[in-house]
Amino acid sequence: MRLTDPVYRAHNPQWSWAPISGEGARRHGGRFNRPGVATLYTALSPVTALREASPLGRPFQPLTLCSYEVDVEPILDARDPAALAGQGATFSDLADPHWERTMLEGRVPASQALADRLIAAGFAGMLVPSFAHGAGPEDLNVVFWRWGSNLPHRVVVIDDDGRLPRDQSSWKGVGAHVGQAPEIPPFSKNGVFANELILKEHSWVHAPTPFKLPCCSEAFRR
Repeated sequence: MRLTDPVYRAHNPQWSWAPISGEGARRHGGRFNRPGVATLYTALSPVTALREASPLGRPFQPLTLCSYEVDVEPILDARDPAALAGQGATFSDLADPHWERTMLEGRVPASQALADRLIAAGFAGMLVPSFAHGAGPEDLNVVFWRWGSNLPHRVVVIDDDGRLPRDQSSWKGVGAHVGQAPEIPPFSKNGVFANELILKEHSWVHAPTPFKLPCCSEAFRR
């Protein structure tokens, strides 16, 4: 199938400067990728993306929520039992709650083995149910193994206003302790603060002047 719906991803704000990176998944492995295989995990709705950011039901931490323009094919629709059977897989292979333990024991989980076969067959990604804590049948994820700025694997973050940071330098010296606001900067020569501090729902957010949040959308309380 061809996917043209927008997708969403919730990031640790400290890594919001790399919104299309699959490096974390490459380093550690994921449900649908072996360690060493870069993979971009996204969701079809903002709510599902937030659920995925706290998969074990832990208390919400600050997040940066981004949306992406997508035009990618081919995508396997794993909601279709016949499509799964055609790849030698079943829904239980996707839903295995012990996949991570299997991986850490040095074995290959069935979900990762399926991903290996799909990658080898030329699939760019897979549409799958979310297995995050509290997810329902309406919660769907899209896992990409091939993506970039060009067709037929186009996945591009939507950041028309340039709100996302371009590198990690914006995090130096910000928020040294949980619940502690960053140090207020000195007045500049023209008598205004060099930076603005915004207090919203008891969470401090740091943004460069002129005021705009450094992300596509900021979830202050996960």
